[in-house]
Formats: sequence, C-alpha cells, structure tokens
Amino acid sequence: MALLTATIIALVLDISGRLDGLPGPLPMALNRICNYLVFMFASVAQAFITGYSFMLPATAFSLFTVFLFNQDMTYIDYLSEVYNRRYLELALERKIGQARANRSFSAVMTDLDIFRDINNSFGYITGDDELRVTAKLLLQCAGKKGLVARYGGDEYFLLLDSDNREELEETAESIYRAFEKFNAESAKPYKLTINLGYAVYDPAST
Repeated sequence: MALLTATIIALVLDISGRLDGLPGPLPMALNRICNYLVFMFASVAQAFITGYSFMLPATAFSLFTVFLFNQDMTYIDYLSEVYNRRYLELALERKIGQARANRSFSAVMTDLDIFRDINNSFGYITGDDELRVTAKLLLQCAGKKGLVARYGGDEYFLLLDSDNREELEETAESIYRAFEKFNAESAKPYKLTINLGYAVYDPAST
C-alpha cells in the first residue's frame, strides 16, 4: 500500500510537469531527489507494516521504479530543460522514417542574434537566463504541435507534426510575436531577438 501511494505521488509530480513540456514541475535534480526520497520513505513504511523480511525487495522495487521514471532525463538539456540534441536526432530519424507522400513534418531552426554580446557584456549567468527564456517562449509557440530541443549553444530546433506550409509560417510568426512581446514587457537593457529558418520535409528528397 505504501509503495502504491508513493507511485501515485511520483506520477502526479511527473505528469503535472509534462503539462508545460518539462520533465517535472521542479528543476530536474531536485525532482530526482524528491522521487528517491518518496520511494525510500515508502520502503521503510512498507517494512514497518509488513515486517523487515520485505524491506529488501520493497527497496529494490522502489529503486527500479525511480529508474524507470528518470530514464527520460538522459534526453533533457540540463540548462533549458527542453529536449537535448541526442533526443532530437532520434526523433528526427523516426520522423524521416515515417514520412510519406501524403504525410510529412516540418522543422524550425533558431538562434539568438546577440547572444555572444549578452554573455560578454552582462555575464554568463545572464546568458543562461536568456537561454531559459528562449526555451520557454519556443515551448509556448510549439504547444502540442511538436517538440522543442536545444541543438547547441543558443540554437534551438522545433520539430512540428504539421506538413502544411501555411501552418508552419503561422508558427514562425508566432515566435517573432512572442519575442516582441517579451521585449516590450522587459526592463532589460537589451532586446532578445531571434533568427529563424524553416521548411517542410519532402520525403522524395531521400
């Protein structure tokens, strides 16, 4: 019973975080620690309820469950908390393999205009903050239409389920508008601007 309760708690934590596209509602390291504490507490409680003879298998089950919950952490960028390049390459390979004449996908490649200047003038902590802001804005624009991954540095990649050119252009425009809105509401001494390149994948090209 204790392990079942712990499982439900961990699932609630995990699912609530996924609603906004992140691996959990807490920063990844803290989220992982919380999962371990929940399950270890459940193991101890299970031992007191059913006897110490069940403590070892209960603990083993707890650790195995935590391991399963945290497998996707290897695919999350630690800084921006969106998918990393490793996951992107797997997802892109799968999309290309599934693409056909009547159903394809689209992609958007982005980078920041003055990211190096921000790092040089205001420090790397500020630069890291802007990488997180960029990821958050891109997640809002992608919504449920696809995924966002950090390709490297200040470069992000959006992989979208739509193969409609007009929808792709609307997504691109929404990204520009999101950054314009952020700059209009921001009191920072610089503007966060973004460059985009986008296309619909043509299955006949491979």
